[in-house]
Amino acid sequence: MNKCINCGAELDDNVKFCPNCGTSVTKDVDIAATTTENVEVPNNVQPPKKTGPVFGIISLVSLFFGAALTIVGLAFGGFLLVVSLVFGIIAVATRSRKKIFGIIGLIGDGLFLIIFGFVSCITCMG
Repeated sequence: MNKCINCGAELDDNVKFCPNCGTSVTKDVDIAATTTENVEVPNNVQPPKKTGPVFGIISLVSLFFGAALTIVGLAFGGFLLVVSLVFGIIAVATRSRKKIFGIIGLIGDGLFLIIFGFVSCITCMG
């Protein structure tokens, strides 16, 4: 049995308030039991894998070959431009700090698609 810290009345172990004066009953917490020294950390926890500039480089290579094949007139070049766009988006969305390759791939892909689309429209009309 505990005693109330306000009036000294004897309290049952399961009460939250003193039935005599209404004071809240607080439980003493063993601070040693709550320290991080007693916490076990599993050894198999690994940080997330860093992809580095892999997706950005794939984006740039796809942009280069896609642009070259599209200029030559092969339809496969358009597919590579879409691949470049997808990998550029993935490169920018990843946690890697080296997002510059993905950003360059997206900008280059966008510019090429705009310029090539504009040139294609002009040649179709004229």
